[in-house]
Amino acid sequence: MAGATLGPPMTKPSVGLIGAGNVGKRFVEFLIEDGFSVTVHDVDPAAQNAAVERGADGAPTPAAVASDAAVVVLSLPGRPYVEAVMEGEDGILAGITAGSVVMDTGTTPPSTDVQYAAVCAEHDAGYLDSPLTWYGPGPRATMFVGGDLDQYKVAKPVIECLSTDHHHFGPVGSGHVVKAGHRAYQNLRAAVDAEIVSYFDNNGIAPAAVNELLDLGVREELLIDEYPTTAGFASAVAGDPWDHPGGEARIDERGARPRLRESEWAKDPTYALRIAHASNTHVPLLEAATRTQRAAENIASALTRREIGYLDEEWVDRTGFRLVYRLLSQPGHEWASYAAQAEE
Repeated sequence: MAGATLGPPMTKPSVGLIGAGNVGKRFVEFLIEDGFSVTVHDVDPAAQNAAVERGADGAPTPAAVASDAAVVVLSLPGRPYVEAVMEGEDGILAGITAGSVVMDTGTTPPSTDVQYAAVCAEHDAGYLDSPLTWYGPGPRATMFVGGDLDQYKVAKPVIECLSTDHHHFGPVGSGHVVKAGHRAYQNLRAAVDAEIVSYFDNNGIAPAAVNELLDLGVREELLIDEYPTTAGFASAVAGDPWDHPGGEARIDERGARPRLRESEWAKDPTYALRIAHASNTHVPLLEAATRTQRAAENIASALTRREIGYLDEEWVDRTGFRLVYRLLSQPGHEWASYAAQAEE
């Protein structure tokens, strides 16, 4: 990639940020605190205005952000949003400049990274995948980076600002392979914990007591008996069931091209499963855990009477594993608990 340099040792690259929501607003805080010049665009005017109030400059379009930034950070929920921002009218590709680098901090399939790395190369620009987790060792994120080493060096000051720690794992797409694997591990652990909690619970043993005695590390939310809401159960009993869309293939048209809908709540382990299948990796436990999480999503949607979204505030994904095991192991007890909670 020609023309990409960091300049003098103390020079900070100008940063463009697309998305100032749950994660993006924290990025704004980190970047401003560390002295970076930041230009922000968000489809939500309130989110963009909040970023401007923190010290960022606002921009009317992703293209405007890209035209004035050495490093463009994407803080978006998933692939459809990345496609829309990259390829849409007044998207990043309409404004990207030679020598600049786009870094995707969200969760998308590695194939999306490879695709946009090739497209950005046609503009003499770079593309890194740099997804993250907040389960790392410090107050800022832990990042998993993939992409060309020269492009990584351009974006490294920004990566170091946004993360407590990070690692460059290899070619573009490598970061998302690691992110999907990390989430797969979390889901496998949640499935094991939910299963053993149900085992003790169904045999008259207090799971919390065993957890404390043996220091099993079972997360607190897997030991909770009540649900955030049972509105869907109460409505169904009253003869007003949730009209869940169904009966035909569900097409997602939010991205650059239509495709079958993907779960936003369970997309990470789904990507991990696809990556495993593509590499012919034997993953029977991951397959079982992913099926359980999809069942948990269906139950949660029925209880809330709505779609369960990305970073859903009411339904933590790992809590859902326990929900499935309880319903399958003690259906009568669970229905009674739904009814009791719905009456409160």
